[in-house]
Amino acid sequence: MGMPEKEGAMKRFGVVALGLAAWSLGSIVAMAAEMTKDVEGGKDHPLVKRYEGAVIVQYKHAAFDEYTVPLGKAENDQKLSKSSVQEGEVTRIAYSIPKGRSTLEVIRNYENDLKASGFKMLFAGAKEEIGGIPQAAHWETPTYLVDSQRLIVAQATRQQGNAYVVLYAIAAYYDESSWKLGKGQTLLIVHIVVNKPMENKLSKVAADEMASLISDTGRVAVYGIYFDVNKTELKPESEPTLHEMVQLMKSQSSLKLLVVGHTDNVGAFACNMDLSQRRAQSVVDTLISKHAVAKDRLIPIGVSFAAPVASNKTEEGRSKNRRVELVEQ
Repeated sequence: MGMPEKEGAMKRFGVVALGLAAWSLGSIVAMAAEMTKDVEGGKDHPLVKRYEGAVIVQYKHAAFDEYTVPLGKAENDQKLSKSSVQEGEVTRIAYSIPKGRSTLEVIRNYENDLKASGFKMLFAGAKEEIGGIPQAAHWETPTYLVDSQRLIVAQATRQQGNAYVVLYAIAAYYDESSWKLGKGQTLLIVHIVVNKPMENKLSKVAADEMASLISDTGRVAVYGIYFDVNKTELKPESEPTLHEMVQLMKSQSSLKLLVVGHTDNVGAFACNMDLSQRRAQSVVDTLISKHAVAKDRLIPIGVSFAAPVASNKTEEGRSKNRRVELVEQ
């Protein structure tokens, strides 16, 4: 759809390509025009304060999801020059900022506050520094100026998991008689990702079930072993499953096992190979040092994402692929 001549200086921007919004920016603008109170269910995130007078116009929260953190400019092929895929609790908030507050003022306030709270800046940009991708925009009406856009990406290491904050501000611009919202009003789209393991919904396999499956098939998949993202230290929540593995070894005194670490396909194969090997080694080391399992009965092996049991195209499938398997030697 062509742009009106009077709006020739305006550009559509590929917010979706940056991974910054799960909604149509146009729909956010339209909703902001009518809202004087927060959308139902909307609430601030404890890591990001509300700008004075701001209203939540859209809100979405997932207990576990993935989000591509932008760390570089969006190129013309709609790909980020640099990014990092993070998993964990993901919160998305769109704020309508009071009139008269520029995108620069809004972003600077947040940048100063995040730094004071211990966050470090990973990436920042304004205007064309962020990138513009006309073909990535899917809104029928050009409603915002690329010259006003500003982005900051910050990260902090916290006890409950690494936290990433992505803030994108842009000024609205359109016919007031149509949209009933003042020219230059700032919209702020916020994404917060807190790394944490997915809540396990797969049943723990008891020792006798492990023994039966190994007897029938030569292997058993174990889903109760937990690690932080990209870490190899076993989390305390792994103890019940480790206990069942110890009981299996005690009940089958001649049993020798390969302890095989599996990952999903997020990240490079070689990196996942190294990670899966070190995680398998961590399980073996724990069984030997803390549970007195004989060293010669266990061999750790990592296979990266070479042996999936489900498609890696969905989070459900990826969760099934992240596992430890016990394979009879």
